[in-house]
Amino acid sequence: MVKVLVISRGPFSSDNNTGNTLINLFSKVENLEIHNLYFRTEKPGRNPCKSIFQISEKQIIDAVLKKKPCGKLVEETKTDENEAKTEENVYAMAKKMNFYSLWFAREFLWMTGKWKKGNLKKYILDVNPDVIFMPVFGCWYPHKALAFIHKLTDAKIILFHADDNYTLKQFHFSPVYWIYRFILRKWVRRSVKISDVNCCISDIQKEEYQKAFGKECLLLQKKGNFDGDAPQKESFNEPLKLVYTGNVSSGRWESLFLISKALDKINAEKEVAKLHVYTASSLTNKMKKAFEGASVVFHGPVGASEVPAIQDDADILVHAESFRLKYSLEVRQSFSTKIVDYLAKGRCILAIGPAKVASMDYFIKNDGAFVITDKKDVENRLRALFADNGKIMREYALKAWTCGEKKHGESANDIKKILDKIL
Repeated sequence: MVKVLVISRGPFSSDNNTGNTLINLFSKVENLEIHNLYFRTEKPGRNPCKSIFQISEKQIIDAVLKKKPCGKLVEETKTDENEAKTEENVYAMAKKMNFYSLWFAREFLWMTGKWKKGNLKKYILDVNPDVIFMPVFGCWYPHKALAFIHKLTDAKIILFHADDNYTLKQFHFSPVYWIYRFILRKWVRRSVKISDVNCCISDIQKEEYQKAFGKECLLLQKKGNFDGDAPQKESFNEPLKLVYTGNVSSGRWESLFLISKALDKINAEKEVAKLHVYTASSLTNKMKKAFEGASVVFHGPVGASEVPAIQDDADILVHAESFRLKYSLEVRQSFSTKIVDYLAKGRCILAIGPAKVASMDYFIKNDGAFVITDKKDVENRLRALFADNGKIMREYALKAWTCGEKKHGESANDIKKILDKIL
């Protein structure tokens, strides 16, 4: 039995995106005992963990002001739902408003070291992990926890890089942002130095990080269910349903808006297609206005259990990235786990965004989607996609499935192969 300690910001749970990805990565690996150390107040939902240990900023504040012990086994104490909601709202506001001062305040709180003096040391020694697995986030404090735990154990360390939290290829004018990022780079380097394996989520990231760190990096992506034959859609909706499920922040809404405006022109002759947007993202007034077009239907948020049926009913699944430099640089190395879900549906995928973004680069190189990389050519490309009575859509539906089967099926690189490599 191999004991794996997963260090994460939110809980290793099927109720959040990070947890969903982690469950996917570890789900079919036998003889694993998974433990989770996480740093939020939210309560874990369904999870495969043997034990879950929580340290939150609220606990650290109480340790500083009230001399309370820091850290707790989650099953021993219920999480305060009001605290979790308040924390979530603060993080969302800080991210939306670019309140970098709040990021520094959080880091200085962790610098007090109170989190080390509670129950964490006993928990780590009791678990005595063989492997520590940590996704690399855009903040310093998880790296501090990793360094502390590394000194307590002989565990091997696997880092999972899912976003660009190291390079200087970003577009920001705030000097505070750059100060924070330079310090983050220092912590990432420290963690990489003590790591045994570095996993990257995209080929672009893998190539850049191998050069930057002078270490071999492995590609690690979500797996999908590609058993049996490709699912085929017997008939198309009238009008055609283009479906987008996911967040519309980071300029993605502008790319969706380009699609809806192009559809307006196409539908002026005859109603051919409509874009359906399902998102839990908070909308600005500008976004709301964009989603009031004649050819776009805004549905707002839906439960995770409803998404598969919505995607099944789609004729075309839409993946969108921003053409704006700032946002395209932010996601340049990233690979959305939603892409694997799309591929497994066996539907035509329409991908729109700049060619140098990792997700678009993936679709182009693997011929897994009908791509639009020039925002001036959206209408012409859509007309081409809709031509030939659905022949092109059916061709790209099969291409999507074939791509997924090849890149994310059982033969894909996985955690088991990585564990076998280091243990």
